[in-house]
Amino acid sequence: MEAWLLGDKEALLKAYPFAKKQVLQKYVPDSIVGTWEVMADIVYKGGIHALKRNAASYYEIGKFKCECAASIGKYLDIRKNESPSFNYFISKLDYVCSGST
Repeated sequence: MEAWLLGDKEALLKAYPFAKKQVLQKYVPDSIVGTWEVMADIVYKGGIHALKRNAASYYEIGKFKCECAASIGKYLDIRKNESPSFNYFISKLDYVCSGST
């Protein structure tokens, strides 16, 4: 899910105008990295290390992920996402919704 959120950089920057753009620009869509950790480095003050330090349990980390999804999701443009897996998912939805079988 975080890879799909990171795939729309414009939406992320609208949701988090203070985001660390240099970290976001280095992210390669769908790369095999800790995507939620990258998300934290981009949008959480102090990055992943601060989030882990401030989180009393995995619940707080899950809450952070949900907040990111809600904030960025408001601005997502499904036709401008750079994530190959997201685009594959959307293409299959388009196929099913077009009535093809």
